[in-house]
Amino acid sequence: MLGLKRSLVAVVACLLAGASAARAEILIASIGPMTGPYASIGEQMRRGAEMAVADLNAKGGLLGQRVTLRVEDDVCDADRAVAAAVKAAADGVVFTV
Repeated sequence: MLGLKRSLVAVVACLLAGASAARAEILIASIGPMTGPYASIGEQMRRGAEMAVADLNAKGGLLGQRVTLRVEDDVCDADRAVAAAVKAAADGVVFTV
């Protein structure tokens, strides 16, 4: 789990390094099967992402900014996953799991 947290921090930091304007929050997303036949896997993904975000924010956030998680349901369907990713990008999400 620690390796995942470090990887998440490193990837988001790299993405933000090129950003010109500072944000009050850093938006990240977890897109997975929150409903449907694989919902138990999606639940684990959601809980893990929430724990990682809570840990980051408890330590002062990322680059001094609060991290906010958005969870999107793709029902393990490729078309829904693409739609969720496009929506997340349009909403300003900088990192998606």
